[in-house]
Amino acid sequence: MDIITQIKQDPDRNFFISASAGTGKTFTLKEYYMSILNKNKNNPQIVENILAVTFTNKAAAEMRERIMNEIEKKLSEMETNNDESHNS
Repeated sequence: MDIITQIKQDPDRNFFISASAGTGKTFTLKEYYMSILNKNKNNPQIVENILAVTFTNKAAAEMRERIMNEIEKKLSEMETNNDESHNS
């Protein structure tokens, strides 16, 4: 079973992700973060309980940007679905 599948099945589990540059760490961390948020939709304080450590400000900024883009995408999809259900 690959790490993404494990993360999606059990986002409450802690993971340590270490790999060389260009191997998909940021993508994997974004998926992990989103899995935690999806599981805890009714608990907005969960964000304060997530810790992700990077070794550079550049990596932290990239991870933050990808997570925020994914959150904005999900919110936009939810708004579109709500609009469509109200127009039906």
